[in-house]
Amino acid sequence: MSLGPRTNPPHTQTYLIEETYEVLDALEHGDSKELTEELGDLLLQILFHADIGREARRFDIADVISGIHESWSAATRTSSAK
Repeated sequence: MSLGPRTNPPHTQTYLIEETYEVLDALEHGDSKELTEELGDLLLQILFHADIGREARRFDIADVISGIHESWSAATRTSSAK
């Protein structure tokens, strides 16, 4: 989803992808310290993108968290129904 060229320069997606790969690499190596650092970096990118969305008046971090809550609730309902 593009939020517009002024608020969403192309390099922001590159950083998000890079941090995601670094999380996967840390998981693969089983390094808890590295994983903690990389998850923090990825979370920072999530917050940054939510701020871009807020500036564009499209969504904000509360919307992101609400979506997580809805997904988690649905997953919990599905797993408890089994």
